[in-house]
Amino acid sequence: MKNTSLLIVLLTGFVFITFVIEVSSNCAPEAKEDCGEHKQCVKQGENNTYHCVCKEGFTTLEDSCQDLDECQKRDIRTKCKRKGARCKNTPGSYTCKCPRGFVMHLEADYCKDIDECEDEPCHHKAVCQNERGSYTCTCVKGFAGDGHECVEDLAYKQKQKIKQIMTIGGAAGGGTLFLIALIACFLGARKKKPKEEKVEDADSTLTVHSRWESSEESDDDDE
Repeated sequence: MKNTSLLIVLLTGFVFITFVIEVSSNCAPEAKEDCGEHKQCVKQGENNTYHCVCKEGFTTLEDSCQDLDECQKRDIRTKCKRKGARCKNTPGSYTCKCPRGFVMHLEADYCKDIDECEDEPCHHKAVCQNERGSYTCTCVKGFAGDGHECVEDLAYKQKQKIKQIMTIGGAAGGGTLFLIALIACFLGARKKKPKEEKVEDADSTLTVHSRWESSEESDDDDE
């Protein structure tokens, strides 16, 4: 800021009277540094004089310019809220800041969810699941960890071995029982066959004997 003084000398008889009149601060528009921080040189009035005033977003406080907090205004807070963001004050202005996991969509002018899985943040033995404003990493079966680091799960591996052994044992046991049942059926069939043959022999003997007796009776009748 530049101050100028005007020296006025009045001659009254033989006595010189000198006094100084303080003129309001002026500035040169081509010299921005004249005004200081957060100020600008603007033309005021019709007398083509320039003065230092606070920039937009600042207010005059004594001899300096103080930042205005635009986020204190309800309409600005509401404007940011409709975008899914919150108002953040900045020197001389404000911005609508999206929450973590979101980014401002410039064309649609709203906070859009970031798909973090596109950057493959998880371990190569994990599955990435995008969520609203965040994401999760889950290790695949057989591995344990937080998803960013996955190591072989020895407990799971041991369980799988036991399960495999039980499966094989069950299959082998079932096959053995089936074989035993098959052998039992075969032996039972062999024991039953001789009895049937004996009954058939007895029936044949009885038939022959009956025929013999019938022949004798016929001879007696002829006599």
